[in-house]
Amino acid sequence: LNEGVFLREAARTLSDEHIGGAPVTDHRGEAIGVVSLFDIVSHLAGLERPAEEPGGFDRQGRIRFDRPVEEVEEETPEEGATGESTVGEIMAPGIIGVPEDAPLGRVAAVLQEKQIHRVFVLDAKGLLRGVISTMDILRALGTEA
Repeated sequence: LNEGVFLREAARTLSDEHIGGAPVTDHRGEAIGVVSLFDIVSHLAGLERPAEEPGGFDRQGRIRFDRPVEEVEEETPEEGATGESTVGEIMAPGIIGVPEDAPLGRVAAVLQEKQIHRVFVLDAKGLLRGVISTMDILRALGTEA
């Protein structure tokens, strides 16, 4: 998804493709962050993630918000918290990646160290080649038996 894409369009794309999140690219097509359906829904609900918290794509467990949900339910979303906001405004910046030739054990170690469920696969030039998840690792281990 390009950083200028509106949230409404991003949500439709992610839903149509049956994926929970995607990399965000700049005008040159370079990956600069990630966004998830969880991030979009949280933003539209008026919930804000502290900058040090991972986004919905990278998260493991629960995300902490700056305000309790009970406080947000009584408010209307702030101006700009609409489907007309852009992906670039709410994305989690940065890409966590592994080289495409990384052994499965190294990929698992990165997931564990970062406490995430997905990691991007990068080629020798640093370009995105794909995504590998904890479920992918479990499937691979299951076929080795």
